Amino acid sequence: MFNTLEEYYTYLNEDNFFKTDIGLSSNLKPLQDKLISEEEKKNCTIEICFNNFNFKKGTYVPLFSLGSYCSPDLEAFDDLEYLKQRTLNCINPKFKSKYFHLLYHKTNDKRDAIEAINTYFDLLENTELDLFDNLEIRGFINVFDNLIYLVEKVKYKQNEVIQFVKYKIQQDKIKGFSFFHIIDFVSNNMKLKTDSKQFFFDVVEAEISAIKYPEHRVDFIKLIIGLAQKIGKSQQEYQNLLGDYYLDEAKKEGESFYVHNIYLEALNIFKKAGNKSKQDEVSKLIQDSKNSIKLGKMETKFESPFIDKYFKSMDKHTTELTENNSSDIVYQYITVAKKIFPKASILEEFTKPTTFDLVTTITFDKNKNISVNNSKGINSYQTYFQLFSKEHLEQVFLKGQSSGKITFESLKEFLENNTWYNDVNVIINPDGKDYSFKWIDFILPPLKLFFEQSEKDFENNSHTPEGYILAIDSLCLKFEGVLRDFSNKIGAQIIEGDTSKTEMRVSFDNLFDNEKFTKIIPEDDVAFFKFLFTSKGINLRNNVAHSFYAPKDYSVSMIWMLICAFLKLGNFKFK
Repeated sequence: MFNTLEEYYTYLNEDNFFKTDIGLSSNLKPLQDKLISEEEKKNCTIEICFNNFNFKKGTYVPLFSLGSYCSPDLEAFDDLEYLKQRTLNCINPKFKSKYFHLLYHKTNDKRDAIEAINTYFDLLENTELDLFDNLEIRGFINVFDNLIYLVEKVKYKQNEVIQFVKYKIQQDKIKGFSFFHIIDFVSNNMKLKTDSKQFFFDVVEAEISAIKYPEHRVDFIKLIIGLAQKIGKSQQEYQNLLGDYYLDEAKKEGESFYVHNIYLEALNIFKKAGNKSKQDEVSKLIQDSKNSIKLGKMETKFESPFIDKYFKSMDKHTTELTENNSSDIVYQYITVAKKIFPKASILEEFTKPTTFDLVTTITFDKNKNISVNNSKGINSYQTYFQLFSKEHLEQVFLKGQSSGKITFESLKEFLENNTWYNDVNVIINPDGKDYSFKWIDFILPPLKLFFEQSEKDFENNSHTPEGYILAIDSLCLKFEGVLRDFSNKIGAQIIEGDTSKTEMRVSFDNLFDNEKFTKIIPEDDVAFFKFLFTSKGINLRNNVAHSFYAPKDYSVSMIWMLICAFLKLGNFKFK
């Protein structure tokens, strides 16, 4: 507790520790109430604010911040004359440097920065660091970070700082975390000469062999990899050490699903090291670890009068559609109806409940691969699709097949009469022979297989996933063919070159983003294609092409979605 401002100023001058006294501002508040002079009250307010912020790596960090609001804000220090007076009267470099740094932050005057650097330097050189006091060590590091920031900002005393660090290391004055942090911060934030880079590399290499605990050693391994790169030395040895560290960590995880992520870290490191045998080893470990990943399912029943009303309306609508209309009308409805699938605007929309902030979320794809990019919450498109679109399609197709409106013959006739798949593609081989074909000839055989299997399932009141494998695999891969041909017909790019001047095909996913394609295809249909065939959703093409699906994963609903895709892309005539 202070009785006068002079007592407070004396306390600052005698505080010879790196750590911060976090109770200073609260001890000043009773003094502020006792002061009679308005001038002293104002000065006391400035000092309260002065103790309620700090500089971290040169950046102003207030006690409290929320959005654009912070307390104290920089307007609390508009009395520059008082700050200048404090830089003259304060003799302790711990606070003198902070006053000068604050002045520089307010005025951007290089002279204030230089004075701050000199006093920071004075503090570091003349204050003995207690190597066993963690708060002291953190205070020392914070002073050092602020010094480096200003030194690089105004290009003053860079060489002196580097020599100071070298001296402290040689005299064994900094150890452990401070040793690691300072070398890491200097090497990444200052322009070093070759001899300094080599010096830091040598001391870190010596330190690595002396560290007993792997969790401490790994930070130094990562540091020396960066230093090796700076001096042009091979990083392979240290990358292998880092990869082995991750393998050891994976063993500790046992059958935890997180082990998969650790193996991926190891695989990437061994790839950088060019260690092919280790890559093969880790690749097998990754595949084997997938068998131990067991993700439970939790279902929540949600009832709503609105949703009940919606499904009753859907049931009535699909019944009228399939019973009172021709096959052509049903297929046209599937092709262009705007109420079946979600809007394109929500494909990239994620809802993240506040409970997600309390846990780490990891997303797995069908093959149990971790996807960090998709761990952003609940995808609105997928939620709508699962709850409403699949139900809508099920009602249309089941009622359509039951009423005889959706059959192989009626779909064949519709595709032949209403899509470009029946157009002849004229191809002349290099030997001059005609090799013309129609896409319809590739699409109809798997569709026939589908209807044959579905009719059996109707009769037996069953669902046989294995019976749909050939149809799904064939249709899925043929869709890429019709997509590329469609893109070619509208003049969209389907061929690109690489650096070796070799002809390459534009990737399947990128075809959906071509400007000419998106100008012709409705945006909701483009979103549906992306959701069905790419990593933005079901990723059907990838899972089929790489055999990620087990037989039980195939379903009749996949065929329904594929028929929708073919109808939507085929709904054009070329002139």
